[in-house]
Amino acid sequence: MIGDIRKELIQLMKIESSSGHEPGIIEYLEKRLRRLGYSPEIQYSGDVINLILGDSDLLIATHVDTIRHRADLREENDRVYGTGACDAKGSIVAILTFLESISTLNVSIAFLSDEEDGGRGSEVFLDHTIPGSAIVMEPTSLRLCTSHAGNIEIEFMVAGEEAHGSCAEDGVNAIERAINMYFELKSMISEKIGKSYCNISFQEILGENPFYLIPDTCSGRIEVRLPPEENAEIIAGDAEKILKKFCREYRFKELWSGYKLAEDHPLIELFRKAGIQTTDWMKSWTDALNFNKKGVPAVVFGPGDLSVAHTRKEHIELGEIVRAVEILKNINRYAPELYPL
Repeated sequence: MIGDIRKELIQLMKIESSSGHEPGIIEYLEKRLRRLGYSPEIQYSGDVINLILGDSDLLIATHVDTIRHRADLREENDRVYGTGACDAKGSIVAILTFLESISTLNVSIAFLSDEEDGGRGSEVFLDHTIPGSAIVMEPTSLRLCTSHAGNIEIEFMVAGEEAHGSCAEDGVNAIERAINMYFELKSMISEKIGKSYCNISFQEILGENPFYLIPDTCSGRIEVRLPPEENAEIIAGDAEKILKKFCREYRFKELWSGYKLAEDHPLIELFRKAGIQTTDWMKSWTDALNFNKKGVPAVVFGPGDLSVAHTRKEHIELGEIVRAVEILKNINRYAPELYPL
């Protein structure tokens, strides 16, 4: 099996599918499924394209798009490197291998676009279909994420006052003000949600200064990760008091509250039957938040290490994909007990 998985993954990795360039991989997947005897449906809405299979109330979904190319394809023993390897082409391979190995499909499948950009693929899907529950495949190191972080993403422009570069005391350094703003935000959030959960980071910062000057502008993005139980709008309201003090302009690009499933939810029981006992929480935005927003209970699960996703060292262990296939087969086996067709 591992040889076929390696071959399939490398084939997928060679297909350009960064956000906005998904038609090629959707075409590949449609032909692949038809060769396996399935009858998938292509779903279009503007420049969004999804591929859908099955009509069960239980959905297994993943995304076909990647970030822009950052890491070249290469192999090292039973590990494959490259952009998209774990986020989320390893999950795509797990689904394809699972579909190839069963005789009866008891779940629905959705290959979604635009997850890395705006999440419009899952939005379009949910405009047409509301499943009973969803398993969203993303890199979780095969841990079942039964709760999901929220997040706030802030774009900002901080103003200062120019002065000659040797006369710092006569100007107001916008970069320093942005740093001070960051630490005030971090202190406020640490106090409200606790240091163990607090995660606030500069995602981008620009203080361009081609001359010998104290810079008068600094722009960038700040990301705040919230634990599942926190209300993003309340935290954003508190953050806004600090942003108004420092910023010429700002906007909340993302504003999502997280969620947590009840311990006795059928999805969790299904995974226990399938052999997964360890639970965790998903730290990054995924399509599961769009499903939850529509009232669809969703867990996140899949092969690959989230910490290396999007990086120049992105990779996946082929053995994790093999294990994911076995879990999917068990889910398909036990699904009719909890999600009758």
